Amino acid sequence: MRKAAGAWLTLRRMRWPRARPSDGLALLSVLRSGNWGGWPSPNQQASRFADRFARMHDAAHGICTSSGTTALQIVYRGLGIGPGDQIIVPALTFSSVAGAAVEIGAEPVFADVDPTMLCVDPRSVDARITPRTRAVVAVHLGAQICNLDALRALCADRGLALIEDCAHAHGGKWRGRGVGAWSTAGCFSFQSTKALSAGEGGMILTNDAALAARCRSLINCGRPSSPDQRPQSILGGNYRMTELQAALLTTQLRRFPAQLRRRAESIALLDKLLANCAAVEVLKPQEGVTQRPCYAYAFRLRRDVHHGIRRDRFLSELFLRGYPASAIYQPVYDAPEYGRRDPRAKLPEPLACPEAERAARETVWLSHMLLLCGGRAVRRLAEAIESAATAAKT
Repeated sequence: MRKAAGAWLTLRRMRWPRARPSDGLALLSVLRSGNWGGWPSPNQQASRFADRFARMHDAAHGICTSSGTTALQIVYRGLGIGPGDQIIVPALTFSSVAGAAVEIGAEPVFADVDPTMLCVDPRSVDARITPRTRAVVAVHLGAQICNLDALRALCADRGLALIEDCAHAHGGKWRGRGVGAWSTAGCFSFQSTKALSAGEGGMILTNDAALAARCRSLINCGRPSSPDQRPQSILGGNYRMTELQAALLTTQLRRFPAQLRRRAESIALLDKLLANCAAVEVLKPQEGVTQRPCYAYAFRLRRDVHHGIRRDRFLSELFLRGYPASAIYQPVYDAPEYGRRDPRAKLPEPLACPEAERAARETVWLSHMLLLCGGRAVRRLAEAIESAATAAKT
């Protein structure tokens, strides 16, 4: 009972997002300026934040936008993707990756995931490419980064755009270089639950100057991104980030590196502590990962005859010990709007993604707020996981 009470106390202290006096001062400065909105674009706060965020990820251009979903949609449109085109996306991800494609008239095609890390499997991507394929979306999921070497080589060979969805991957690095800078474009989210948050907001990173100019016009109602362009050069919408959001993100960004290091240390310790837990399968990062992103910690429950863990029972037992966890991701194509009209019907090959479906049944997700608690709290969390797994055996 004492441990459970301590865990609940930890959770009460770990509310997210966190506000500090510097956040209030930054917001007050914008309020007093009277320059609150996103026009003219980019405003000073948004421009400064975009530059700093791009530098942190080793990208040439940063474009602020209203959300991670609109960032994807703007990149799709900026690449000229539209009706009749196909975009390959992982089956195990948030639905907006596919939804942004549907909104512009494109068709999402679902690829399976690598069972060792739950990110999209390059071999499955290769099998789904057709003459109508225009782009591949690599979603970095949880605390994992996709195999960017394999995906870059595949897309270069097949003449496809590679887009990184980095909504979970702020600060992550592949071979020493920031995620979002390895591809045609990278898309980030600053929604409330994200490791870097202003409640809402998004970011596009790219090293392609022409694509950056198109994206800037698309987020700003089609207005030209530079004075030498004709007045209305492209059909766009209002997807701008406000100065209030940008100011808040700027102050949050100053604290982010220390938070990233602490989360990464907690993930490494949790990996070590759970490695000997017979009921748990720890997900290993790819060899190219030099800085793990830390949005969520995922592990799989073993369902073999020796351990037979019921996930619903496990989640309940872990909650009783003071640690909420979730089973948040299901294959996106299970939703009727993406193709599966009858939930009981099995999809024929090659549409089915068996590894994504298995992962959806077996994976447990822990929030990044638990990873800021420090070593002693992480050890208590590992003990609770082992205890809950023992109690959840059928």
